[in-house]
Amino acid sequence: MRGRVLKGALAQTKKLPAFPIYQLLELFPFGIILNPSMEIMGVGQKLVEIWTNKEPLLGASVNKYFKLRRPKGIPFTWKNLLYLRKVLFEIELMRNEDYSEDPDDHGEETLKKDHVHQALAESNTTQLAPSPEPGTKNVLLKGQMKHIGDINVIFFLCSPIINDLDELPELGIFLNDLNHHGLSKEMVLAGWQHNSKLELMFDQAEQRSDQLEKNYELLDTWKRRGDDLLYSMIPQTVADRLRSGNSPLSTCESFEAVTISFCELVGLHSSTVEEAMNVVACMNAVFSCFDALMDKFNVYKVETVGQIYMVASGAPERTKSHAQNVSDLSLCMTKEVAKLKIPGRDKVEIRIGIHSGPAVAGVVGLKVPRYCFFGDTVNTASRMQSTSTVCKLHFV
Repeated sequence: MRGRVLKGALAQTKKLPAFPIYQLLELFPFGIILNPSMEIMGVGQKLVEIWTNKEPLLGASVNKYFKLRRPKGIPFTWKNLLYLRKVLFEIELMRNEDYSEDPDDHGEETLKKDHVHQALAESNTTQLAPSPEPGTKNVLLKGQMKHIGDINVIFFLCSPIINDLDELPELGIFLNDLNHHGLSKEMVLAGWQHNSKLELMFDQAEQRSDQLEKNYELLDTWKRRGDDLLYSMIPQTVADRLRSGNSPLSTCESFEAVTISFCELVGLHSSTVEEAMNVVACMNAVFSCFDALMDKFNVYKVETVGQIYMVASGAPERTKSHAQNVSDLSLCMTKEVAKLKIPGRDKVEIRIGIHSGPAVAGVVGLKVPRYCFFGDTVNTASRMQSTSTVCKLHFV
């Protein structure tokens, strides 16, 4: 039925006049005309221009300069071209190799060389192949074999396969050389546009990656600062327990023996704003000096209330030498204060009260959490400080 319809359509068309074969080659500038002996009878103008060999293509065997890539596993013969006219062929123009084999043995030789080239390529996968010089790379042609019965030739209607615009100089081809009636030029431009979008997306992803790394570094910096601030308010062991999700009440512990010390700055009075600023500067200098001594004597700074500086030893880290630690610290504090030179003041005097005994310590509250001590030991140490004399240690 289909054959009848086709014959009817052909019968209704007028007979077209003959035209020169070169006009067909102008329409397909990369086309190839073959005779039954597999000799090249015609070549498109663009194919001639990119041919770098001094030997002419016309009259030569197609097997000498071309290699059949697809369909694979068949000899490149006239009979196979006629049988597979509906199949798309891929033929490679060999500009870097010399193929001078006998056409009759082409099938076996092609397969052997394909295996050899494949083995060499697999063995050298770790080596970087040098980029070909401009205009020397092999050209892969793709198209259909069309048999022209009037003159008994096969016309290979083909176009070069181009992956991207960067490949054109290596092939010695310009964008305008591609067939205007086909989709090859549009496909190359679409691939180039898609590649540009991919490069833009890659640049944006790289920028986001750099920004993410900077944010991670900034986050780590702020985390360290937050940890330092937290550990200055709460002991590290207690803070880690709170971070793990424990309630503040679970941090409260009873200690059998701790030593509490209160140190008060004596003689600091202010009646004006300027004097108040001087008092603050003096307290900052003295308390900063005391802070530097805490780790040296394994003593924990509890808090400062006004002009009073409170420390403890034996909690939260239990130690048997808590009384000695606080005593050594107190003696060192009196010596360091005597060495301080504060502008506007001849000297700074302190009085210290110390007491040892049981106590309860823990974090109370959520708004401004502090590690606090409770019990008679704390009250007794405070009374010892308030009843002490200047530059003396009062303890029981």
